[in-house]
Amino acid sequence: NPSDWKARKMGRGGGMPFDMVIPHSDGAGVVDACGEGVDQSMIGRNVWVLNGQYQRALGTAAEYIVLPKNLVFPMMEKTNFNDAACFGILFLTAHRALTIDGDIAGQTVLIQGGAGNVGHHLIQLAKRFGARVLTTVSSDEKADYVRAAGADQAFNYKQDNFVEELVEATGGAGVDRIIEVD
Repeated sequence: NPSDWKARKMGRGGGMPFDMVIPHSDGAGVVDACGEGVDQSMIGRNVWVLNGQYQRALGTAAEYIVLPKNLVFPMMEKTNFNDAACFGILFLTAHRALTIDGDIAGQTVLIQGGAGNVGHHLIQLAKRFGARVLTTVSSDEKADYVRAAGADQAFNYKQDNFVEELVEATGGAGVDRIIEVD
């Protein structure tokens, strides 16, 4: 996650917040124990987590980490730990960007930079929520990648005529939403 390497490079707020930091915000693992007021059936469950190292010395690179229950999510059976460890902040950012202004079902959504990490989640979520998904990319390889993720159309912003192609693709109507997360 970019917030992790930026924190290691620059510190959060100008310096290291603890004498020792074990990094990383996102992750996946198995619940070993639950505190008071938490559903004890979570013990032994495979989960993905986010904001692990936010305001804590120990992040998800630690052997064990203690988190509030609202940052811990059960994994679906077919999800593996490697994939689940990538959900976290990227997934939350994508979900919030798409849903902050209401339902997108039936809308045409333009996702800027669909081949990026958050963009990839945005495409998949937008399709799941019933939107037509258009996205910008910078190469033919990335266009293939975003179409495989579910994008209806990809537009190479490095080509001079990409705006005209985008307007044509919407029949001149434009898009209902533009998502830019840079």
